[in-house]
Amino acid sequence: MSYIGSKINSWREYYIYLFFVGMIIRIVNVYSLLPQTFDSVFFKVLGVLGIFILLIDAFFNFKSRSFPYSILLSVYVFFLIITIIINRQYGVGENLKVLMWSLIQYFVIYQFAYDNPKFEKFFDRISLGFIYSWFILSLGSLVLFFCKFGYEKYYDARHRIRIGFLESRLFGLFSDVNNGAIAALAVIILAIYFLYQRRFKGINKFVLFFSIPIQFAFIVLSGSRSTYLIAIVIVAIGTFFTVISFSKLNNVFHKSLLALIYSGVFVIGFIVLFNFIKWGFQEILPHLNEVKFGEINNKITKKNVYPDNNTVDTLVRKDVADNSDVSNARLSIWKSAFDLFKTKMLIGISPKNIVPYAQTVIPDGYIAKVQIAIHNAFLNVLTSTGILGFIPFISFLMKSVAVNIKRFVRVKFNISNFHFFYCLILLAYILYAALNNELVYENTIGTFVFWLFLGRVNSSKNVEFKVSN
Repeated sequence: MSYIGSKINSWREYYIYLFFVGMIIRIVNVYSLLPQTFDSVFFKVLGVLGIFILLIDAFFNFKSRSFPYSILLSVYVFFLIITIIINRQYGVGENLKVLMWSLIQYFVIYQFAYDNPKFEKFFDRISLGFIYSWFILSLGSLVLFFCKFGYEKYYDARHRIRIGFLESRLFGLFSDVNNGAIAALAVIILAIYFLYQRRFKGINKFVLFFSIPIQFAFIVLSGSRSTYLIAIVIVAIGTFFTVISFSKLNNVFHKSLLALIYSGVFVIGFIVLFNFIKWGFQEILPHLNEVKFGEINNKITKKNVYPDNNTVDTLVRKDVADNSDVSNARLSIWKSAFDLFKTKMLIGISPKNIVPYAQTVIPDGYIAKVQIAIHNAFLNVLTSTGILGFIPFISFLMKSVAVNIKRFVRVKFNISNFHFFYCLILLAYILYAALNNELVYENTIGTFVFWLFLGRVNSSKNVEFKVSN
């Protein structure tokens, strides 16, 4: 690597550290109580700095006549720009932000990991920072649960800040409880990986070990059904390939059968443990004393959507228990989104213009009436950028899946290095993105982790897959 290339790589590294800190800060719900000016200025500077680094990197790559970036992602971004221009009458500002963060996610964060898959210290710092942050946030959230502390600042049904234990769910210290829960699952996987590697001792080992029960408890209390279902899938797949990897049987059929049996046993065990812990929390909840923090405890500035559920003696979510729609309105959202897609199938309606476009074109549709985002990243891409944007984006993901399956088979299902555990985290986020807003058009810790880890496992420099990377 040339001197200039080394300097640019160093700038990208330190920028990603700064970006990561910004994402951690943003997940904390208390941060939302601060004046919006600070958030706006900080992330504008962060965005401009990221684009500046990208332009410098692109300029020197152009001078050296190289194009290291993903062609499929580049084509997708091209059509993203086209749809923003074509649909400019419905809004431009928010779409330009989406474009800016997309460029940074694909061509700075993903690309850095792709270029430096063996930079172990960097990935360890990010992973440990992630684990430590969630250790503190989830532990603090559990403290709020045992204090039966709840606070809500209400703007409307879609915009409100919830802290602590409300609506029979532990929102805790997370700005989005579902994003917090799926990240907790990712932290559990990372903690198991580092404990398996036995590379850390002292305080690091302590945090890794106790992160697992703390994150598990938060997932239980979060009431996130999507994370619960995804965790079952991860337990099944993780157990299956772990047994395949360690089994001494030579017969492929017998080995696979044994792995399936173990997967079934571990899934049943997980379900039993999850519900037993939930039952235990439910039993102790009525006996907990509510701790007052000044005058803000249970302060609701406007009637909650489920006011009766502000009684904090149950873990039963009324929005689920009293709802006959098992999808919690997702099927209605997806149908409405597909109807919008059919109005502009080729180029789409752009990412942040979905609601105003729906109110103009299909005012009687569910999205137009409820003014809600599409809770499915893949359908969101299809609706926002049409067929022309969807094909390169989904092709990129499918190619990534195919490459990593091939590599995993090549090393005979070796689970000793980062690759297996990263792929479990990526799978968790892909499944989560099929049910929530994540991975695209979002600037969250989950999106950051996904593109960073995907860049590392996709890297062509990982062909050998040595046990120790």
